[in-house]
Order: sequence, then structure tokens, then C-alpha cells
Amino acid sequence: MEGELLKSRLVFIDTSIYQKGNFQFQGRELEALSSFLGDDDLTLFLSTVTIGEIEKHIKAKVREAISQIQSFQAKAMILRNVKKYGKSTIFKIPDLGDIETELLSSFSDFRHARNVEIFSIEKASAEKVFSNYFSGRPPFSVEKNKEFADAFVLESLLTISSERMQPIYVVSSDGDMKAFCTENPSLIHFEDLGAFLDLASHTIIGAPARVAEESYRYLKAGLIVQAQEYLEGLEYKVLLDDEFSVLNSARFQIKNITAKNEQVYHVEDGYAGVGVDFEFEVWATIEVTEPLHPTLKVVARDPALVEVVTYLKGYKKVLEMGLGIEFNENDSSDANVDDVDLEMPGDLILDKPFSSEVIEVH
Repeated sequence: MEGELLKSRLVFIDTSIYQKGNFQFQGRELEALSSFLGDDDLTLFLSTVTIGEIEKHIKAKVREAISQIQSFQAKAMILRNVKKYGKSTIFKIPDLGDIETELLSSFSDFRHARNVEIFSIEKASAEKVFSNYFSGRPPFSVEKNKEFADAFVLESLLTISSERMQPIYVVSSDGDMKAFCTENPSLIHFEDLGAFLDLASHTIIGAPARVAEESYRYLKAGLIVQAQEYLEGLEYKVLLDDEFSVLNSARFQIKNITAKNEQVYHVEDGYAGVGVDFEFEVWATIEVTEPLHPTLKVVARDPALVEVVTYLKGYKKVLEMGLGIEFNENDSSDANVDDVDLEMPGDLILDKPFSSEVIEVH
């Protein structure tokens, strides 16, 4: 992307991106986007369809989370017999209405911010949408033949692009949206919001963004060490292949930390916001007592029916890091890390190893 500049300041963000960010409208990327919107540097388009989809997803996720909490409470009820947990907040039933209201209010604030334009799908050509549907052209496909919501949104964006006489960036992880943009050059596809914001920073802010990027690279080695120390302090859990095996012991080692998706998404007055994903491997040495025969449906206790096996298994995970960097615009080596936020987008359960070998059987 080196040397590339924004072709327009208009952007549409698909529901898939908000969902990927867990609908955190104060998260680092959407906060950086809001900063560009507030400074009149970008204009964000939101369709009425997208608004409906986001609100539906938020409500569904809240209900799912409440259900999971209630399920845990039922299974862990015995802990209430222990003084330490008897009055714990983990046994309080969350108020679904209050949670929904707060999350939907956060989204409302986001969509009513400066330079956010809401459009309806009335601008779309229904004839074009159905023509694409009957011919199986993007965003329709054999696997996804009912993408009418996306189709009307994309056709509306084409109309807006023509009216404004500017291309529109479409940020979406949906492959069919990407295919549609490929066939319609006035819609420029980006799969990742961070990558789009990185381009926006280099275009709008220019030289300071490039110095911030160089400063990050100067600090990168230390950040990898910090990531290593953080990851080694986490408590991982191995998910066994079947319910009849018993995990006796587990040792973990973190290896091959690699920085991916490194993006400068906000720069102002010698301060930069940077996002990076650290891909890493967890190697687990585990001792398991398991049935001698795979179809033997007994708990692995009888010495005559089980064996103890030691495995070495490798798992791939991702750590997200957001950080603030203070830097000198005249000297990229004169930089320091002001703030670090580490987050595991998934849980610490290890399953589906990419490598597995038996070390010992006894």
C-alpha cells in the first residue's frame, strides 16, 4: 500500500465489520474513525438496513450472553455453599433490558455523530437487483442466493457514488460484497477497517503518519517481548477429544510470535494510535489417561481398560494489541510507548491442534 492515497473521503462499513469488532463503538478502530469524522476528514454512510441488522445482532448477542450466564449459575450453584462465593455478583441475574438499552444507546450515539449519513435503499434499482439475482451475479451466489439486503445496499451505494461523482470505499469481510465491488470500480473494497484507517492516516495526516509508523517499527522488538511475557502468564485449557479421557497434567510453551496487520490508525501532535495482531503458537505437553479402545464408553479409571499417553500438541492463537506511541516527528528513534491494551479475541481454550504427536505411552 506504500505510496497509495485515498481516492475519496466516502466510506461504507458493512455489518460484518461491526460484528467482527464485537459492536464496540468505543473500540480503538471505531474511535479512530469517529475522530476522522469529527474533523471533517471522512464521511461515513450507514444504510437503514445496516442499522436494523446491527440492532438485531446486538439484541441476539445480549440474549445469548444472558443465557450463558444463567446456564453457568445453574451448574455452579454448589459454590454458593462456600462463604467466599455465597454473596458473589456472579450469581446475580443481569437485567436484559438495562444491558440492551446501554448497548443500543452506544450505537445510537455513534450513528448520530458528525459526518455520518444515513441512507435508505429506495435509491437502489430493483430491476438491477433482480437481474443479478436471476443471473447469479454478485452479491448473489450458489451458496448465498438470498442476499437481497446486501444487494439493495450495494445498488444504493452505486447511485450515491454517481450522484457525488466520487468512488465509495466499502469495508466488508463478505466475499460476495468484494466480488460486487470488483465488478463495479466506483466501489472500492477493503476487507479490514484497520487497513482502511491506515490508508486514511497516510493520506490525511501525511508525513507524521509515516514517522509514527517508523517509530512503531523501532519499538516493535520490545513489544514482542512484552507480548511474550503476557502470553506466558495466561492460564490455558486444553479441550480433550472425548469426554471419557482425563487430563492429568499440562505444560505450555509460547513460540513463534509474529506481528500481523500492523496499522497506524490515528496520529495527532506527536502521538499515534497503533493496532497490531500477534499471531503465536501454544505448544502443550499433556498427559492424558484415555480408554484403550476409542469406542469404550467408560470413564478412564480402570487400569485394565486405560492407558496413559503423553502428547505434544501445537495450537495457533491471536493476541490483539492496541497501543499509544509518543514520537518525535524529526527522529523516529526518539519514541516510547505510552499505553498498551492487550486483548484475546477468542478464549483461552485450546482445541483443533495444527500439530499432534505421541511422545510416550505407559
